[in-house]
Amino acid sequence: MFMSCRGGRRMMFIGNIHERAPIILSKVMERRGDPERTGAYLTVWQTEIPESVVQAVKVCEVTNGRDEKYGALSIEKTERTYQMHNAHNHISSYQSQDPENEQYQGGVLLYDSSGRRFIFAISGLDAEDDEAASLLLGLALGMTRESCDAVAAVSKNQAYYDLVEWVSQIQEG
Repeated sequence: MFMSCRGGRRMMFIGNIHERAPIILSKVMERRGDPERTGAYLTVWQTEIPESVVQAVKVCEVTNGRDEKYGALSIEKTERTYQMHNAHNHISSYQSQDPENEQYQGGVLLYDSSGRRFIFAISGLDAEDDEAASLLLGLALGMTRESCDAVAAVSKNQAYYDLVEWVSQIQEG
């Protein structure tokens, strides 16, 4: 499955991950302006459904030939975030990152208003932007601002802080 990015238009969110993910990712990539980073892989998992399949989905076009790597890293971040939350109450893969072993920031554990836990993980940007995009997408899909802010506080994620009000404005119309 592939979700394409949208060019510079301001768009209303329509309540669909397939619409929101490319918009969020495009905005995060625009902030950094790195021509090598053109797409990523996204994994979203509701943790209360452990038998569900964890699968990475491409968002935007990955042009640097790292499709397989980004997909695998997105899944790894999801699984590690879940395991480390259960073992140590971690809420971000930032807390267990180990770049020497290709374990990076970018997976986040968030809650919706009903208290359900979701893990969002993005891989394909730089580590801070992977996490920021995961947080911003979670927020755009109805995760609580408090749970997003808690993760950003742990990692001191400036990219999230720079763009969080943009997501709120877009959601409000």
